[in-house]
Amino acid sequence: MTVLDELGQLIRTAPGLQAPPTQVAHWYELKAHMLEQLAQEDEASRPTALRQAAAAHQHATALLALAS
Repeated sequence: MTVLDELGQLIRTAPGLQAPPTQVAHWYELKAHMLEQLAQEDEASRPTALRQAAAAHQHATALLALAS
């Protein structure tokens, strides 16, 4: 799957305001994966994409901690 494919999936699957934390956490993991793909494909964007991916992973982890 290309970064553009993943971005499209991310946009189409964005959770609503009433979505449960587990669904939102899953979405943030998808976002992190897309950003990691971007980091692999674009050297100029790598540092920013990796920082944003780490932040998305952390947010997903925090949401899952709240859900349990």
